[in-house]
Amino acid sequence: MNRETLFPGMVLLGLGVYFLLRQLEIPAIDNYLSWPVIVMVVGLAFIISSFFGRDKGAVVPGGITFFIGVHFFALEHISEWPDHWSMYPGAVGMGFLLSFLRTLEIGYLVPSGILLAFPILLLGFQGEQWIQHWWPMALIVLGLFMVFGKGKHLK
Repeated sequence: MNRETLFPGMVLLGLGVYFLLRQLEIPAIDNYLSWPVIVMVVGLAFIISSFFGRDKGAVVPGGITFFIGVHFFALEHISEWPDHWSMYPGAVGMGFLLSFLRTLEIGYLVPSGILLAFPILLLGFQGEQWIQHWWPMALIVLGLFMVFGKGKHLK
């Protein structure tokens, strides 16, 4: 496996499979071949090239891209899927979580946890107005702790 051409090769492979399936017009899967699948293919290419290549940093944009694609795919196909802004920070949190899994550096868990808390708290407590109103305070407190407190030693 050539590590230098892994990412572009994965993108071309994924897009080739996508467009071939579109051309074949297989009724069972034709409804699921929409533009979010292309976004997920590009995200997967980043993730795979990060896990099997040399570029550890590609996993964060790959995770973000992949989970944004999953979000838009689910919006089209799952009627109960939430169309809420908190899903976007959640996708970034998934990128950091994948980066932790790739590098095992504990410092990735803090931003991952904070960003994954957005969809969990805001969608889980829709009726709790105080959470929706005061959540920025939690970011400020955690940021101050990471800059000036013990959090600056996380690696």
